[in-house]
Amino acid sequence: MITQHKWQIFAWGLYDWANSAFSTLILTFVFATYFTNSVMTDSVKAASLWSVAIGISGMLLLLLSPIMGAVSDRTPRLKIWIAALIITMIIGLLMMDAEPTASMDIIYRVLAGLIIANLGFELGIVMVNSYLPQIARADEQGRVSSLAWGLGYVGGIVAMILALFGFIGLGDIKPWFELSRETAAHIRAILPITAIWMALFSIPLFLWMPKIKNKITRTQTVRDAVILPFINAWDSAKHDRNWRQFLIGSALYRDGLSTLFAVGGIYAAAKYGMKTQDILVFAIGMNITGGIGCFIAAYFERRIKPMVLIRLSLYGLIIIGACVLLAPTAPLFMAAAMILGFFVGPVQSASRTMVSHLSSPEIIGERYGIYALSGRAVSFIGPFLFAGLTHIFQSQTIGLSSVLILWVIGYIVIHNVKDKT
Repeated sequence: MITQHKWQIFAWGLYDWANSAFSTLILTFVFATYFTNSVMTDSVKAASLWSVAIGISGMLLLLLSPIMGAVSDRTPRLKIWIAALIITMIIGLLMMDAEPTASMDIIYRVLAGLIIANLGFELGIVMVNSYLPQIARADEQGRVSSLAWGLGYVGGIVAMILALFGFIGLGDIKPWFELSRETAAHIRAILPITAIWMALFSIPLFLWMPKIKNKITRTQTVRDAVILPFINAWDSAKHDRNWRQFLIGSALYRDGLSTLFAVGGIYAAAKYGMKTQDILVFAIGMNITGGIGCFIAAYFERRIKPMVLIRLSLYGLIIIGACVLLAPTAPLFMAAAMILGFFVGPVQSASRTMVSHLSSPEIIGERYGIYALSGRAVSFIGPFLFAGLTHIFQSQTIGLSSVLILWVIGYIVIHNVKDKT
């Protein structure tokens, strides 16, 4: 018989499964490439605008993440906030619907929807992350985090297979549902599918997650939720060198990852002429390697500290990332990118665990908010740099080189961080 504790861990991990459709189908592989190749006729300008929208959402998250983290520490109604953020994400998704060669008014609506959906996506993660110490002991948090991240990769794979065989087709294999290709209905269908996916697989979270006790009196809630997070973010970074280095370094390498996720599919389609079905096959392969990497990390996090795993993963990202950037042909690019996937999941999962290891239980939600804040403080750098370099040099390869630079600098900064557990 499965215990309530294990059901809670499963429900928490299933949230990664739920939001994986957004990160894979919308942000990285399918809708992003559809927007740049079909919604707009100028793919270079489209890539720049898409990156700018991601950068704007990052600047908004810079302000909102610590507030939401503080709220998660101070409200007993955490599930209501999470539900509101899921609804926000769904509204943004529905705003993004657009036919090929759309007018600029529609294009701006799509970009506004992207910003709104990404806010719901990222802030929801901040809130849900604060459950980790509630459902797992300190010695098992790394394993639980890695397993959840791996579950997210599996969810992404299933969502992409559904999109590939359900609506797009593969070679001579026709899709299960024949939708208009003239209006790109077969691609646009992923917007409501992603919304349904998110809502459906979030249900276990609301059924099985424990109620978090309110630690702060109601008279303090408004002030603390709005002002105190920024004061605490400054004080915690100022007085804790270990935490400060981790925040800065992880913010930089996470921004590199976020930029890669935001423009990776766009880059593959533009440089190598990959079609939607090719992008999906490639994405499925990369998510398989990413999932395998997470499950391997879950095994090793019982034996090595998360900081060691972060360093090893960054080694792999930097070395294989250079190969991805220099790949002369599509097959070599795909092979290198799939190998890269082995290191993407572990560095994210171990970083999430590291926040818990560097925090005390009473401020865990706030620390996750500060962790998100540190990422958002620089999150516009990668997208804006990619957009600027791509526009100036008319080369997405030069733009993508910013990812590698962020990984290298991030590794240098966190190299001496010590795990306190």
